[in-house]
Amino acid sequence: MSIASSPRVSRYWTTPRVFFGSFCAFVPRREKRVCLFGGRRQSSTLASSSSSSDDDDVAATTRRKGGKKTTRRKQTPFGSETIANVVVKPRRRRKRRGKTGEEDEDEEEGTVVRFEHASSFRIGNDGRIDVEAKECFFRYSDEDDAGEEEISATFSAKFECTENMVLHWATKTTTSEDPNAWVMAPDALKPPNTSDFGDGIASRTPFVDGKVEFRAKKEDAKEVTEIVGILTRGEEWLHAEEGDVKALTRDPKFIVRENFGGGEDDDFSNDPSGAVLKKVCDFEESDNRNLFSRLCLLNDVLDDAKECNDKGLGIILAWLRLSSTKQLPWYEGHNYQGKDMAHLQKVIASRLASVAAKHPDGITRQYARMAMQFVARGGGNGDDIRLGILNIMREHGIKEGHRPGIEDPFIAQWHQKLHSNTTPDDIKICEAYLHFLHTGNWDDFWAHLWENGRLSREDLAGMKAGWRTDGITGPACHLPHMIDSFKHYLWILKTTHGGADVDTAMGFAQGKISDEARNGVWDILGNRDAYWIPGKIVEVRKCMQSSWKHDGEPDRDVVMLDAALEKFFRTKVEQIDFGTLDQDSKLSLLELAIENVTLTGESENMQNSLNYLRRAQGEECGTRWSEPWALTMKAALDNVTCAIAKDMDALSDVSNKTANAIASVSKGSVSDAYLMNFGEEMVRGHALFVAAGLSNDAFNDARNACKNKSPWLVSSNGESPDALAKCAGKVLVQNLEDVQGEDFTTKDDRLPIVFFSEKLGGLEDIPKGVSCVITKTPVDVLSHVAIRARNTGAFLASVQNDDIWNALIARDFKYVAVAKSADGNSVEFTSVEESEAKTLLSTSSSSPAGEKASVSVPKPKATRKLVVFPDSYAAGVVGGKSQSLAASAKVAEKANVVVPSSFALPFGAFEKALKKDAETKASLETCLKIANTTTKTNDLELRRAALEKARRVVREGLELPDDFAKELEAAIERTSNANKKVPSVDDLWASICGVWASKWTERAFNSRLAVGIKEAELSVAVLNMELCDAEFAFVLHSKDPTTFEDADANIMCGEICVGLGESLVGNDPGCALGFRVDKKTKKVVEITSQPSKPVAYYSPPNAYIARSDSNGEDLEEFAGAGLYDSIPTAETVARPADYSTCDVIWNVEFRDRLLQKLCDVAVDVERANGGAPQDIEGCVLKGSRELVLLQSRAQLL
Repeated sequence: MSIASSPRVSRYWTTPRVFFGSFCAFVPRREKRVCLFGGRRQSSTLASSSSSSDDDDVAATTRRKGGKKTTRRKQTPFGSETIANVVVKPRRRRKRRGKTGEEDEDEEEGTVVRFEHASSFRIGNDGRIDVEAKECFFRYSDEDDAGEEEISATFSAKFECTENMVLHWATKTTTSEDPNAWVMAPDALKPPNTSDFGDGIASRTPFVDGKVEFRAKKEDAKEVTEIVGILTRGEEWLHAEEGDVKALTRDPKFIVRENFGGGEDDDFSNDPSGAVLKKVCDFEESDNRNLFSRLCLLNDVLDDAKECNDKGLGIILAWLRLSSTKQLPWYEGHNYQGKDMAHLQKVIASRLASVAAKHPDGITRQYARMAMQFVARGGGNGDDIRLGILNIMREHGIKEGHRPGIEDPFIAQWHQKLHSNTTPDDIKICEAYLHFLHTGNWDDFWAHLWENGRLSREDLAGMKAGWRTDGITGPACHLPHMIDSFKHYLWILKTTHGGADVDTAMGFAQGKISDEARNGVWDILGNRDAYWIPGKIVEVRKCMQSSWKHDGEPDRDVVMLDAALEKFFRTKVEQIDFGTLDQDSKLSLLELAIENVTLTGESENMQNSLNYLRRAQGEECGTRWSEPWALTMKAALDNVTCAIAKDMDALSDVSNKTANAIASVSKGSVSDAYLMNFGEEMVRGHALFVAAGLSNDAFNDARNACKNKSPWLVSSNGESPDALAKCAGKVLVQNLEDVQGEDFTTKDDRLPIVFFSEKLGGLEDIPKGVSCVITKTPVDVLSHVAIRARNTGAFLASVQNDDIWNALIARDFKYVAVAKSADGNSVEFTSVEESEAKTLLSTSSSSPAGEKASVSVPKPKATRKLVVFPDSYAAGVVGGKSQSLAASAKVAEKANVVVPSSFALPFGAFEKALKKDAETKASLETCLKIANTTTKTNDLELRRAALEKARRVVREGLELPDDFAKELEAAIERTSNANKKVPSVDDLWASICGVWASKWTERAFNSRLAVGIKEAELSVAVLNMELCDAEFAFVLHSKDPTTFEDADANIMCGEICVGLGESLVGNDPGCALGFRVDKKTKKVVEITSQPSKPVAYYSPPNAYIARSDSNGEDLEEFAGAGLYDSIPTAETVARPADYSTCDVIWNVEFRDRLLQKLCDVAVDVERANGGAPQDIEGCVLKGSRELVLLQSRAQLL
């Protein structure tokens, strides 16, 4: 069972996150106020995000050409047209102008750097080579994009003396059959004084003033991806420890996209790490796959991988794991010398140790540390392996070649392996041989080898690589007098190939750590089974930190020892029976387990969770194990679990993607069974795995101490006003996101569906015909999916308990009746027959969903205006969001809240802009024509491709007309804070186009299709305002939506999250601060939950947000809210939430005062709307803590 499927840890984080329409914090004109609730996090350069191939639309097939696998995109014809023929032209950017109307000085007029890369290579102890490379665009004219592109690179030698230094170099190209092969450079790239080396491949260029400089027009070197070289001085070759010195001349993400044929949705194709993965895959497809060659490539790509942060090192980690488990062969291809292997392993271990200690990104450091368990320490005298076995053979009279002596087949065979392909396997072989020398039974050799090294007879027989190696079959002669000799030889082998286990690592590191740390490690190793060992390990690791966390390069042996101790902690904790621990002991051990991981500072998520857990263990929220104390502890433990899930799901994701890519080219060496569980095994190998089980046990203890002990949360009661009425239907066990756009009322039996959906992202629609959704994912009662469930009359409940969930699935319902329990704290399930389900449905207030009429949307009114302001926010001109914002101003002063300044592009603005861009209009019409045909053919793949291209056509290509630009610039001027820099009109237009493009997301298209809304009927206005920094975001319901009791009519409820509201409305994992307040007395009735969401989102500086505002939202029969995107001009900033200093938890006086103010807002807004219950969104500004009212709408009950 993986972390993802272990108790209470769901895979919330596996699906790409997209945030939809609702909140955002804004700034009123001329006031430093912000507002919140963001929209989708997306780059401000949407206009230039067209870096994916135009052929990214439909599924790929593969073919072989010249022995190489290439990728060909399958095209589905539509008459004479195909999706691939639709051109996505890049939008032309305008000159940026400031508030005075003058051209912005920040806008570069001459040179634009398209790509740049810097790196450094160590050359022994003598010095280093620093490399800088750039790809630049030089404009010829201010009026258009005419100009030329140039690539440049500079190799700078940092030595005391650079006299007689020469760069021996060549290039790598996209046209070479082997992308890693050296190729003669084009003449245009060769610097002055360059000469050919004479092999038709390499060139030589002397250093001038310590530098070699390259410069060429891109068109003259368009195939070149890297300049690679080796430093020479006279006859001396000065190799870099990192491999070839190199300069990247092209952005790797474009190279990998061309080579993979990938589109923007392909794994890794939008990321430079894809170039690393491609090099790995090219190698694993070759015929030279032995361990030494693999490590050579690792040394070559490690610098690129660490530049890609966690994605790059994640690839390295997964690749090494596949290799260490022999899913990738060690003994193919050529032979090599032991001294070369020893040096290579030392270099790699040292470089990984450097990344683990010094890389700025914590997760990258974590993956580098994990990768070190799959590499040997290296070093020692590699020739000792070759000479050591020869000396033993000669000392003891063992036959060697033609030299006479004792015939020993095993020694002869192993001797040949040690000469030509020594690997870490030789340690296990030597240990098994020593065991045989002690027992005299050759079968004991094989038994020991399998039990301790998982090596079989077949494995040893297959250890063939290079010259004169025929594998190892034995048998061996029993020569016990050689025991001492082979004990010494075992140490020689461990010197080169060992280091990953605590004992061996300590042997090499003991002289490099303090006396206190050394004595502590020996204490641990001498008392391995003592109960206090986990605490001692953490104590020793703290003491060791100064030995490897310093300004210089860390010693690989010390880092390997620290990583081995971290892993040893997990081993010792796993031996503990958690059932024998009391509640406080579980919490203490959990705290220790998290601290063991956070010592190295690799995960801010986990450090913040540890801080929250530690403060929750105090008694600020009540006496220990009292109800209020337990509620806070429950949230802290939920935060721990969510943080673990986030980190582990990221690890599983990159591991699975890497393994699948490698397996697809590795000639069947990676078994399907192994691949199926690969991500899970990576998670199980992480030190955090043990913390997940502890957190789950402790969470159950805390929940049982709370007022509401039930793991159930009902977010929507369904259509019936009777909270105990049953709903019933046919059962489907499937994730709801997989059936978006389905219409279950068209099925033959016309029975509504009861969904058991393990995952729920929070942005799904409730398809027609679905009466009930049960999920294991916690659901915020005010998230979009919960609101949509109440809108459509579906019952929605979540259960935070794996045992209950698994038991429900195991009951294998075909038809089921679902009802809320009598006490309202649980959900009851009864298996029924089909006829009984129909009877239950006919006697309830629910009518079959198929009988509902098609939805009609309000018709937009014609207007000549391109931009409108709040005094013109009228029905038919703009949508409900804009109208609500204008109406909110009427209650703002009375409620003592701020309403942000804004402007909107009304209905019809998109059509006007599109009319002025004939090329984009034609491309969009083609895409939609193809998409519409799929409503008859049900070709979902073609529909997905057509809609994706339609979005790109609008998002990336729709031009900004001059009249729109003029109006937008004036509107920005009018609504922005006078003292702040504003986004460019290009950036805002890119966001606006992104909003319009979201009309054709697959979910939106399918939702309209399901309720009969025609494309031409749905219009999208765009509401624009400043996005600002917010301390908290809130959602209020002026009437509690989870109950129909009249006695609760005076109770309002709400939720508060830290930062922007994306984590709240999007149903991020974890809980918000949940509360209920009496509207009459303003008394806080109940705190239903404390916050635990692991991630908070914050506004970037000087950003606007374009919010979707369609005429298809908040309709009686159509939950259109959230279907269309809201996009800021710059990405929102995601940071791990730090609840250890959060005032809404620890400052009860502040919290209650805030909740009472929010209650006042709810009452005032409700009264202004004739007493109708309201759904209200807003934020609390950072610093001033003023309330900002963003929107209100009729509450769906």
